[in-house]
Amino acid sequence: MADRNGTTFLEVSMAFILGAIFGATFALLYAPAPGTETRRTLREKAEGLRDQAEIAAQQVKQRIRKARRVIEEEVGEEGAAEA
Repeated sequence: MADRNGTTFLEVSMAFILGAIFGATFALLYAPAPGTETRRTLREKAEGLRDQAEIAAQQVKQRIRKARRVIEEEVGEEGAAEA
């Protein structure tokens, strides 16, 4: 049985079936994870962000301490030069 453009029913059926198979495969590969897995992933990412924030905070504290020492040294040198 051929339709007007020469495509047979079998070709159309096979295209439909293959499309359904590819679609189902794609859906399974990209489907959202179950709730427990999603929560675990979010928890792990939050812990990683917390660790990064702690490291960044320590770096900022070190920079502030260093800047404070530099300022104190400069103020001390200026005070000694004025005296």
